[in-house]
Amino acid sequence: MKQRQIKIRLKLEEVKDFVTVASKCDFDVDVFYNRFVVDAKSIVGVLGLDLNRILTVSYSGYNPEFEKMINRLAKAVGKEGRDLLPPFVGKRGNRPHGTCLCKVKRVYKN
Repeated sequence: MKQRQIKIRLKLEEVKDFVTVASKCDFDVDVFYNRFVVDAKSIVGVLGLDLNRILTVSYSGYNPEFEKMINRLAKAVGKEGRDLLPPFVGKRGNRPHGTCLCKVKRVYKN
């Protein structure tokens, strides 16, 4: 039996296909990020994870269709585990100090 732990990058559009392929496996497939571990066969569980982060998939078994899907998703992650996709533009570090993404106008009534 093959045991493997691999890092992947999931987009929202790919979650349904990933869960469908994982559901066809006759072995356990877990997806985790930090302290959150979910069953990869649960679409609600996978959608509950932060899809902007690199996720780790752990499984022990072999399914050719699942291996093909995992290898395709793993190409978005480098060998050192760093993200190869550009950083999220809305991060605080990408904006000049003192700027805000939105302006809030407060109205005070006397």
